[in-house]
Amino acid sequence: MLIKGRDILTYLSVKYEGDWSAIYQAIKNKELVDEQTVLQTINEITVSYTTIIDEDYPESLKKIYKPPFVIFYKGDLKLLDKQPILAISGSNTFNDYTHTKLDEMLKNLKKKKIQIASTNYTHHYNDIIERYYSGKMIMLHDAGINKYLHTKDYALIFSEYPEHTKFSPTHVSWTNRLLAGISNALFVPEVLKKEPALITVGYTIYLNKPVGALSQQASSKDATTELIKDGAIVITSADELVKLTELQNTTNETSGLPNHESVEA
Repeated sequence: MLIKGRDILTYLSVKYEGDWSAIYQAIKNKELVDEQTVLQTINEITVSYTTIIDEDYPESLKKIYKPPFVIFYKGDLKLLDKQPILAISGSNTFNDYTHTKLDEMLKNLKKKKIQIASTNYTHHYNDIIERYYSGKMIMLHDAGINKYLHTKDYALIFSEYPEHTKFSPTHVSWTNRLLAGISNALFVPEVLKKEPALITVGYTIYLNKPVGALSQQASSKDATTELIKDGAIVITSADELVKLTELQNTTNETSGLPNHESVEA
């Protein structure tokens, strides 16, 4: 049995645990692979997956910075081709005002035809989303998707990391480029300085997509106010969240990708 290109991509992704640079170097150097090892490796995968050379690979991810060679997933991958998708990201510790406003918006968002996407890193936000939002939800993982259990049945869970890959702090910022890629817009209820969510903002702006935020009381640690000063749209209602996903970002000009080393994961 001859192995195919997608088999080699999948094998390398498992071997290098989803490390984009390592996979790229292996391809560039034409790394030799053993056919039986490749077949054994892919036969041991228990989740669904698609590669960048497959027809069902999401178009939105082809346009991002260093698109994953392989995506491992559970659920309906076709949701990534349906619009609109609203990404939510921010601080993992937020104030009572943020909590109240987010509750209110999510309750009113139930009747809207919109999908919400987030990462497992922002678990406090996810707790609120799971509690108040009844629409289709998409979850991105910064490790293998079998490493976590969920209280809600997500419509789609996916990761560029093979199913048993352990968490690494470097994965957090890297996964944020996927969140920016699949969404039409990003909503940041609250974020502090030097938090990974700011990387998501950078990738979203890089892709010329709009960013919305709650108006917060300025403090020495708050970065939300700075986002608004830099052009993020102030969001106060569920209707405005929907309109955010329909906008073409014309207020922000990208000056390149954010520096990963500047954010403490």
